[in-house]
Amino acid sequence: MDESIVGVVLMALLLLPPMWQITRRTGLPPYISLVVLVPFLGFLIWALVLAFAPWPSKR
Repeated sequence: MDESIVGVVLMALLLLPPMWQITRRTGLPPYISLVVLVPFLGFLIWALVLAFAPWPSKR
């Protein structure tokens, strides 16, 4: 296994718990934060979902 892949997986696992909490507190389903496990694009997709999805907690 390539070292860069291991680094990406470790970073994703470190970022997952806080992203899970943030997503849950916005009122969105927390499993959306699992998209961060997709290498390189996961965080961007997660951030775009948070930016453009209507937050149920704001209704």
